[in-house]
Amino acid sequence: MREFPRVISLQGYISEDPPTTSAFVAAQEESLRRLGVEVLPFFVQGRRIWKYPQSVGSFRRFVRASKADLVHAHFSYNGAIALCQRSVPVVMSLTGGDVHVSQYTDAGAPIQAAFTYVLTQATALIADQVIVKSDVMRSAVWRRDSVHVLPNGVDLAMFKPLPRAEARQRLELSEEKRYVLFPSWPSRPEKDYPLAVAAFSVAAAGRSDMELLVLDGVPHSDVPLYLNAVDALLFTSKSEGSPNAIKEAMACNLPIVSVNVGDVASVVEGTAQCVAISGRSPEVLGSRLREILDRGVRSNGRERALRYDSTLVAHQLLSIYRAAIDGRRGVKGRAGTEII
Repeated sequence: MREFPRVISLQGYISEDPPTTSAFVAAQEESLRRLGVEVLPFFVQGRRIWKYPQSVGSFRRFVRASKADLVHAHFSYNGAIALCQRSVPVVMSLTGGDVHVSQYTDAGAPIQAAFTYVLTQATALIADQVIVKSDVMRSAVWRRDSVHVLPNGVDLAMFKPLPRAEARQRLELSEEKRYVLFPSWPSRPEKDYPLAVAAFSVAAAGRSDMELLVLDGVPHSDVPLYLNAVDALLFTSKSEGSPNAIKEAMACNLPIVSVNVGDVASVVEGTAQCVAISGRSPEVLGSRLREILDRGVRSNGRERALRYDSTLVAHQLLSIYRAAIDGRRGVKGRAGTEII
């Protein structure tokens, strides 16, 4: 037996045109490699829903050729592919949108919502170990054993406070403006960019020194600069598990105004200049945003973000991998626990 397992990371592209990988999955893979885990990415490729059944054959061949010890599938659709082979154990991470399917019902796709919900619950029952991002997600999963609450980690060496003037100079931003950051692509409907625009308009009413920036096409390596250059993060997603944008902003001591989605409320609890607001009123969000901007001080989020250090999370993830492998070998493992 190898000291550290060889793991296939089964994932899809978050955007297919151009193919764009998940930054948090890539960061998680790198943190595992630093521990000594060999990580072999496998990307599901194709168009729309048909790419999943079309990828089963190539994935099964990849598993056989790789001689891997385990498959870690991200998102329940990829979990279904992973479970089409039973030669190695499967750890499945549910990401949020596969458990809370409101993004599909909001988009007028009730059949896809129902299909996703049933598929998620079924694959969670079959997988060797299941990871969810929050207690809310755990309570929504039918399975009760071997379900672990493990939010995504943050690279605290990468996401750290920097002088605002330095960050703005490097990004060629004005020293005179107040910037608010929307941390996603406006084209992703589940992120609800229109709500962010409406809330920002409320906050900026009667002012000419405010600007809303978006992280559209920004390399992940540049994100820390933006988090240190702007004055606040505005987060308006309809569905999330444990959004990394919140923890990354906290690691940079950036004030946050967010809707209460996923585990945001528990993550920011007790953090100055960070709020999770119930409801989706642009007036309420905009009002709180303006209050925070008028105070003009940073948060104390980094001290709260230390518990999400990516190395710590990688060690905990490795223990879940070993529980899955031991379970296949008949070694009694532990029941699901809250890791963080």
